[in-house]
Amino acid sequence: MFLAILELCYLFSFGGPDGYGYLFLATRDGDPLYFHWEDITETGTRLDLGDDDYTTIDLPFSFPFYDALYNYAVIGSNGLVYFVDEYVGIENECLPTHIYDVGDLIALYWSDLNPEDSLAGVYRQDFGSYTVIEFYRVPIVGLPGRNTFEVILTPTGYIELLYLHMESYSDETIGIQDASALGGNYWYLEYLCNGEPPLRVPVDSSAVLYIPPWVSAKETTLSHRPVSTDATPLFVCKAPSLSVPSSALDDIADLFLYGADGRTILKVPNIGIGRDKSSLIIPGTTALPSGIYRVLLRGRKTERRYSILLLH
Repeated sequence: MFLAILELCYLFSFGGPDGYGYLFLATRDGDPLYFHWEDITETGTRLDLGDDDYTTIDLPFSFPFYDALYNYAVIGSNGLVYFVDEYVGIENECLPTHIYDVGDLIALYWSDLNPEDSLAGVYRQDFGSYTVIEFYRVPIVGLPGRNTFEVILTPTGYIELLYLHMESYSDETIGIQDASALGGNYWYLEYLCNGEPPLRVPVDSSAVLYIPPWVSAKETTLSHRPVSTDATPLFVCKAPSLSVPSSALDDIADLFLYGADGRTILKVPNIGIGRDKSSLIIPGTTALPSGIYRVLLRGRKTERRYSILLLH
């Protein structure tokens, strides 16, 4: 599976959220995502996509994007995925934009690309629980070098952008937006445009993961301060293992796990903590849905609180 969160819990500096609640994590921001490339040039279907062109593909699931569901996607030759029968041209813009009457869009690497080049190609492959769309060795018109990158779409709404080998950059746009973004609701989340911020320009083996609001829980305090440095920092986990400071006193504590609504989900009594244990495994989380949870660790000498974003 594509999802690339490290096994333990780490503090993250989220990008976003936008007005709808999307967040992103990025390797170029220092977030410890695994880079898990899906090479589909041998197993996937090569799309009949020329220069200044687009084509429509069916998806094997309903893909949720902002407040819509799509069972198809339009692949644009200029490094875009969107959802209307329209060509999106070579002149990329910063988000939000309706320059080509295309509203809902995912800009993987929006620029004047030419996948018709004899050494290049665009491929797609369905894996049941996700779909991969790969731009392979595609040049930017008028520039030397070739770029290989892909997007992975899932029925849960995760969007992963992967950049395998990047040789050229001019002023590309990377980000997502909804058709209503120009109406002032801020339903767009730009990662990069015209080289700004410069530290986000994709390099080899870099990744960006967009997380939808039904996972990222936009109703929490993430909406203004994604990461807190106080007693309740936010951790992103796949298999939660919370750090225990070396200064912690030896103690027997109870662990409580709460949902975002404050409901108690589980209680684990009599957990031993102390100087000889640097981490604490949270049991019983593999069956829980992705989302934000609160953890309370309470003993006679201990009271520690955590917030975790659980991703599967």
